[in-house]
Amino acid sequence: MPTECIDALLKQGEWGEMLLARKERWRKKMSIQEAKRRKAGYYDDVKEDDTGRSTEDMINGKEAQRFSASIVTSDSISLDEMPRLFVDGTLGGGGHSQALLRQLRPGDVLVGCDVDPEALATASIRLTDHLATTEYILDTTEMDEQPRCEWEKERPMFIPVQSNFRNLISVLSTIRHPVSKRLLLGNREQTTNRSMVNENDDKVEFPNGVQGMLLDLGVSSHQIDTSERGFAFMKEGPLDMRMSGDNSQTSALTAADICNEFDEAALIDVLRTYGDEPRARRIASAIVASRPLYTTTDLVHAINSVTPTFARQKRAGLIATSARVFQV
Repeated sequence: MPTECIDALLKQGEWGEMLLARKERWRKKMSIQEAKRRKAGYYDDVKEDDTGRSTEDMINGKEAQRFSASIVTSDSISLDEMPRLFVDGTLGGGGHSQALLRQLRPGDVLVGCDVDPEALATASIRLTDHLATTEYILDTTEMDEQPRCEWEKERPMFIPVQSNFRNLISVLSTIRHPVSKRLLLGNREQTTNRSMVNENDDKVEFPNGVQGMLLDLGVSSHQIDTSERGFAFMKEGPLDMRMSGDNSQTSALTAADICNEFDEAALIDVLRTYGDEPRARRIASAIVASRPLYTTTDLVHAINSVTPTFARQKRAGLIATSARVFQV
């Protein structure tokens, strides 16, 4: 997949020209290094391939463009056949995970993390052919449709986990392989020393760690489109904004809790730090004066009371200001 992405980028305008120039500099650098090694006597003789071309000719030729892909040994082949662990830290509806699973091999494991139970439900149903367990979803009883675990050994495996990606280290250290029952990674927080990790290699499924990780940061379009979640300032809904949704097992503050309970100084700090809002002081004062606030419309009215609908400065009008406040 990375190779295809790079090849596509190489064809795109100025960015492609920059990458091509960097690639050419790398080729020349490799050629110089190879010449220095030969001059220093690193090689007994100049090896030739079946076509009679020397190593130097190959490096200076088109083969250099695929230099990293041409180094293949028996050890690397055996490593390529080993199962791999991947992580989708922002699972969402499972679209990225679905595309990734199509590229993985049987035996590979993909862990999908999300705090939103609705996202976990949607992704688990979407990826039911790869789903091996729902053990790590906090509560499946409220799902409209129960996901079915239909994974088979000739397919890569998908494990959904209800967690924020910021807790990945601690969460991954507790997840067990559904078949072998061994920990996927073990406790990585206390085993930063490589020798300590090696002692536990026989106790974990993937002693070499995670092969790749995907993070698509930000609020999903589904969360914005669902007015009941309270993320959209252009839709009437409760002032919630919790990424975990209406989940009784979490104790996260709602946006209404913050607007109604934080003092003015704390609100100013939140708006400036997380929203880069230039009118933070006036908006915080308007929020305090408009209490209690229960809906997204209540918050928009508070913002509107100190913000012009249109402004001469770029992104200083009501819509842009509301977007910054709601992104907090």
